[in-house]
Amino acid sequence: MSGLFRRRVLLRENEIRPRYDVVVVGGGGHGLAIAYNLARRHGIRDVGVFERAYIGAGGSGRNTTVLRANYKTPETIPFYKASFDLYRTLSSEFQSEGSRAGGWAPLSPAYAARKAQEWPGRPILQRRRVLMRTLTVKGEPGQIRRLTTESMTLGTSHKAARFHQEGTRHMPARPPIALSRVDEERWLDLTREWVLRRAREAGLAT
Repeated sequence: MSGLFRRRVLLRENEIRPRYDVVVVGGGGHGLAIAYNLARRHGIRDVGVFERAYIGAGGSGRNTTVLRANYKTPETIPFYKASFDLYRTLSSEFQSEGSRAGGWAPLSPAYAARKAQEWPGRPILQRRRVLMRTLTVKGEPGQIRRLTTESMTLGTSHKAARFHQEGTRHMPARPPIALSRVDEERWLDLTREWVLRRAREAGLAT
């Protein structure tokens, strides 16, 4: 227990600049995911994330982790349906070895030979199937399911997930969670409709 309550600085404070390409308000799960995907998928790296307290201080660290879709406002219904549809496809993503992301990179010849001997017949990322279960089996330890009134976050806290999702210097990325081009267009359409609806409700010209 030594050092358990030791104060540690995990994220440094940066001086606020007068200009960014994109500003994200809120350092919770969704704000950080937006900043991450802007950099990873769209090459936009000059992003300012502004959080009034600490990372995850709001809904990401406070709300219940229950997966449900019983909110019935016009804005949330399509978001929940799309979220559930994506969640249901994660199992097939493992079986097809990353077809939604264009296919995962093959294993190195040496590791493929070892795996065939020690775990015969197991596809990529299914050596012991722990990571797959955290993403596909309800209630599995390490599974992330966060719900707010307007969004749902699905994921895993498995220690190897980040390395597979992003890749390393010695291992190519094999993202277990990926959106196809059709998925991206669908989510953009849903987000656009939600923003326009909220703007009209606020009396703004659209």
